[in-house]
Amino acid sequence: MPGTRVVSREGVNATQAFFERAGCIFQEVAQQNDFGKDAYIDIAEGDVVTHLCVAVQIKAGESFRTASGDYFVPVQNHAANWRRSTVPVFGLVYDPSDRVLRWADLTGYLRANPQQEGGTIPISRDAILNESTLRNEFSAAVAEYAALGGGGVALNLLSASDSLQADAVFDAWALGRHHARYLLVLRRLILELRPSATRRAIAALSHGIEGSGLASKHQNASHEPEILQ
Repeated sequence: MPGTRVVSREGVNATQAFFERAGCIFQEVAQQNDFGKDAYIDIAEGDVVTHLCVAVQIKAGESFRTASGDYFVPVQNHAANWRRSTVPVFGLVYDPSDRVLRWADLTGYLRANPQQEGGTIPISRDAILNESTLRNEFSAAVAEYAALGGGGVALNLLSASDSLQADAVFDAWALGRHHARYLLVLRRLILELRPSATRRAIAALSHGIEGSGLASKHQNASHEPEILQ
């Protein structure tokens, strides 16, 4: 197994362990579905899973640390998807040398920099994700998007872009686990989808509303519908 794959897996495992220790729901996205979202996180408060949902792009390794000691996430070809995503996309960098996660709001950064289509997004060395920052700065940043609602799902499902449509299917499924209306929108617009997005929509809708209610904080990710495979 390539060394980069091992380090990358270590970052995903560290992220999953962190959020599950905090009582959150971690739903990994299969790697072959490369839309710049490695997982969806449902944030919990105490014993209750909230309505707050965020997608994360996870990077791991010292190669994502700059000479000054800060970090970065490469944008690659994800700028449009991250900028327009209904579910906000946050970046996480795991440094195996100190075993610390650091974070940044990728969607917010790209919306504030509408001309950026590539390059990198900086993450401060001080932007450490721990129990305290999860409950405060991280959750507050996600809550700002939740206040705006999820109306962008329908617009992205009607996009002329294959990747935006497919990305919106993932978002509709993630949001639909809490609010069935997103799955109903997906069903209504399925005839407007391109082939790759249609296949993913059929897989998502085949699980019906059964998996869409508020999830128990004790629910293991392996029990979630495997629509992302």
